[in-house]
Amino acid sequence: MNTIARSRWLIPGLLILALAACSSAPKKPGGSTAGSSKPSGAVVQGKGGRPAHCPDGSPYKAAAEDPSTRGDYRAGGLYKPGVNDSTPTYIPNVACIPEPEVVDLPRSAIGNKSPYVVLGKQYQVMDKTRGYAEKGTASYYGAKFHGRLTSNREVYDMYAFTAAYKTLP
Repeated sequence: MNTIARSRWLIPGLLILALAACSSAPKKPGGSTAGSSKPSGAVVQGKGGRPAHCPDGSPYKAAAEDPSTRGDYRAGGLYKPGVNDSTPTYIPNVACIPEPEVVDLPRSAIGNKSPYVVLGKQYQVMDKTRGYAEKGTASYYGAKFHGRLTSNREVYDMYAFTAAYKTLP
């Protein structure tokens, strides 16, 4: 191949590389930049923090127990081992789900007895929760658990904020 034939491909290739080097990366939603400590997305701060387009109360029907979810549980194990969880077919607008009201409830008469064992690990339920605080990563339980009774006999609702912890009563 002679020099002229090579330059016919080299010049357009260099031009494309030069143009690509001058471009910028796509902007992230909310204008956040790498290293920024500001959270991205909507910040919900209790009552009044929901977007104006959200209805009063939850836009999603409250879950009712699905009796077909009973069974497939092994004490001290997992519910439906080997079955993957999934998100709902319709992804909810989390900004419209009302924040839970924090209330001090009496200890549940049912639920995890202390101590209890799951997958070979023993847990001791706290006697008192006064002053308890913890930050961490939340888990999402979806369609596999929706409508299923929890250990304290509440119906799990994937369209509502729910809290549970391995040692809280």
